[in-house]
Parts: sequence; C-alpha cells; structure tokens
Amino acid sequence: MTDGQRQQVIRLRKEGCGYTAIAKERFRAEKMYRISLSVANAMLEKGVISKEEYSEMDALLLEKYRPVLGTLLAGKPLT
Repeated sequence: MTDGQRQQVIRLRKEGCGYTAIAKERFRAEKMYRISLSVANAMLEKGVISKEEYSEMDALLLEKYRPVLGTLLAGKPLT
C-alpha cells in the first residue's frame, strides 16, 4: 500500500465513510422492514386488516426500506 492509499484509508475512517456505514444502514433497513411486516402479519392474523391491506402495507414497506433480503421474500410467509 502506498502512502497516498494509506492516507486515503485514514481519511475515510475519520470521516466515517466506507463499507461499515453502508452495511449498518442495510442491516437497519432489513430489520425495520421485517419488524414492520411482522406487525402487519399479526394484524392480518387477528382480522384487523384484510389480505389486500396487508399486500398494500408490504408494498409500501418495500418502497420505504428497500430491503435486499425482504425483496426476495416479498409475498412469501415468514414461517
């Protein structure tokens, strides 16, 4: 690693940029999507909302959080 590359790594770490910050945000989005969908699923099971309303909520949550894994699981039961 050259001195210039070392300096760039040090600068990025000081600024809080890099993979770690991105990974934390992606994890947060996945977590918030799954938690929110779990609440919607409980509401569906208790008859508070219809299947159509559940589908609408799922679509809104997918748009809001843009989860990577959640997109793969969209429309599939969590159990």
